[in-house]
Amino acid sequence: MTQLLSTRDMAEALGVSESSVRRWVDDGTIRASKTAGGHRRIHQHEAVRFIRLSRSDVPRPEKLGLAAWQSAADTTSAAADASKTPKTPVPTPPVPSR
Repeated sequence: MTQLLSTRDMAEALGVSESSVRRWVDDGTIRASKTAGGHRRIHQHEAVRFIRLSRSDVPRPEKLGLAAWQSAADTTSAAADASKTPKTPVPTPPVPSR
C-alpha cells in the first residue's frame, strides 16, 4: 500500500512552507489527489519523483516515511572524499635478468 502524505508532511520534510507545496500541487509540479473534504494528498512515490527531479534536499526524510536521504550534494562530496583516500601501492614484479 502506498503511503499518502499531507502537504504539511511534505513541506516539513523539504524544509519549505506548506503554501509552497500547495502551489506546486495546484500548478501540477507535484501530482496529488484530493480527499472528499478537498485536502491534498501526495503519494510517497510522487514525493520521491519530485525530490529526484528537483534535486531537493530533504532535511527531515522521516516525514516522508523514508530512511536517511542522501542529497545529490552529499553524493558528490562523498565521491570527492573517496578520491582523496590514499591508494595502496601495487608491488611491481621484478624484471627478470638475462
